Amino acid sequence: DGPARRALEDAAAQLRRPGVARRTARWLARAQRPSERAALRSLAASCPVPLRLVAGESDPLGAGAPDVPVTIVPGAGHHPQLTHPGEVAAAIAGAAAAAVPAR
Repeated sequence: DGPARRALEDAAAQLRRPGVARRTARWLARAQRPSERAALRSLAASCPVPLRLVAGESDPLGAGAPDVPVTIVPGAGHHPQLTHPGEVAAAIAGAAAAAVPAR
């Protein structure tokens, strides 16, 4: 897995930069607060453009996920865009094609 492995290694390397892991942990902890989750669900519900989530099969959205269409990438974890870029690109292309009226 050349490109996918390099992408994951690059993402992990970013966390080793001074202060990045600490800030990331703070942001992730904050994102788990019920008030933050409610705010994100509200934003998703009021989004003026079509919205679709793409999630890895091994990284479920869990309870409280917004009520929007979801594409699950089989075999993927938290970074499907890095480990399964073709599947994510296909999901985006498919959603875009479905959202654009035929001419």
